[in-house]
Amino acid sequence: MQIQLGSFRFESPGAEYSSLVRRLQRRWVQRARIGRPPAMVDLGRGAEEVTLRGQVHITSHATLTALDDLVEQAGFSRAGDDAPAMPLFAEGGQLAGWWVVQRIEISEGNLRDAIPALIRFTVHLVEDADAGNRDTVG
Repeated sequence: MQIQLGSFRFESPGAEYSSLVRRLQRRWVQRARIGRPPAMVDLGRGAEEVTLRGQVHITSHATLTALDDLVEQAGFSRAGDDAPAMPLFAEGGQLAGWWVVQRIEISEGNLRDAIPALIRFTVHLVEDADAGNRDTVG
């Protein structure tokens, strides 16, 4: 196992990620002042973001539908339902917090008879700092 989001595993064979990018930020606002330049006010740490990029090499029907479980778990296939926050487990099973899937990008390539030989994906996650403290987490 490389990484697990909810019950979805990014691993080989199947949907294996090849890069992980973390985005850390602080929240700043400008405060107007009369006769002087605005002052910057630090509101604290912002939500961490993670982008996973990877690919699925199509070798069977199971690998062709490898991303379907992630799409389902993230709430993209259900109209009107709230998307759940999911636990993210790093290598070795360490809990890396609770996350929501903000966006999934899927591109199919090397088509033969309308069946791709390769599927590339990008998954954008945003930290949900309070999700682990809620009683009703997806």
